Amino acid sequence: NLKIMNQTDFLVNVEVTGRRNNVLSLNSENIYLWSDMRSVRNGVNNVFINSTINSESVSIKSVLPNEIVLTVDRVVSLPKPVKIITSDKFQDTLYQESMTVNPVEIKVSGPESLVNSVSYLGGTISVNTLTADHERQVSLVPYSFDGEVVNGVELDINYATINLVVGKTKQVSIEPV
Repeated sequence: NLKIMNQTDFLVNVEVTGRRNNVLSLNSENIYLWSDMRSVRNGVNNVFINSTINSESVSIKSVLPNEIVLTVDRVVSLPKPVKIITSDKFQDTLYQESMTVNPVEIKVSGPESLVNSVSYLGGTISVNTLTADHERQVSLVPYSFDGEVVNGVELDINYATINLVVGKTKQVSIEPV
């Protein structure tokens, strides 16, 4: 239930010693580097690099750096609210009478720091061309409290179904009697 946040290719230099011909015939497939990840916990971790060489006549003198720094975060799943906004306005004689969204919350999964930064799952619909009630599925995107898109999280469902009820207005003249 952990995820490496600074996931990149880590590069190290390996210095070997031995007879010149044996060293020159050596290739990267003869050197094995690995790290024991069982002690990694949530937060910043220093992970030591272990090494072995598949050669009796060449030995490893040094591995630099001999450790890597990993930032690790717990994987969590939390419900976040769904918000649908309109990208434009209704025609002059129409208005939004009501709009229902289903589901109203969707679980967001991923590293705890990223999931906690998600404020809501947003979707956008255009209403300018609508002339009657409308139902459809809207794609959702995770947004932060600042309105920025949050990458690196997964949604249980990537869409919400909206049911939009359109009301109509009409101007009538009133003549007092």
